[in-house]
Amino acid sequence: MHQNRSVILLGLALTAGALGGALTSWFLQGTIAWAQKTGPAKVLQAQKFELVDQQGKALAWLVASDDGSPRLVLFDKAGTGRAVITVFGDGSPGFALSDKNGTSRAWLTVNDEGSPAMGLAYRDGQNRAVLALKSDGSPSLTLADRFGKNRAMFLLEDSSPGLIFVDQDGKRRMSLAETEDGGAALRLFDKAGKPVSSVAPP
Repeated sequence: MHQNRSVILLGLALTAGALGGALTSWFLQGTIAWAQKTGPAKVLQAQKFELVDQQGKALAWLVASDDGSPRLVLFDKAGTGRAVITVFGDGSPGFALSDKNGTSRAWLTVNDEGSPAMGLAYRDGQNRAVLALKSDGSPSLTLADRFGKNRAMFLLEDSSPGLIFVDQDGKRRMSLAETEDGGAALRLFDKAGKPVSSVAPP
């Protein structure tokens, strides 16, 4: 869930960086209406908004996506989308930060089960570290290689820490965990991911 959500956030940030100020005229095509609320205040309503500077360059835009989800994008002086805030169709919020090239480098989300997660990406957009919290409160830290493949995970379940190493094919090759009696256990796995030996010091 978190992995899919992070891919969506990366896509949103990259799209914002590519579009930049070229969206000015497109966003102004939305139908704008003044709606009189109770009291003297008026509310501006539209499906698309764009904030521009004195030269007409886009600084931010707010839009309702095709599924009705709101999305806010903030641009830098060069017209590159640097921050994206959205709420997905299931009500889960998402936030992504991009570098000067428009590549998403950090993201934060909370899924529909209430579990938060945050990720850090390299300049190629590949996730390299993801910190997540399960619905039961168990934390985990997943580290990926330069190809975006998960290679190591540190987790804490039922107050017992564990460390898992994975090969390039996604197979578990080694794990280190605390046993129920407070000891430690080291397990080794073959290329198929099957356990071949284990060590549990007294």
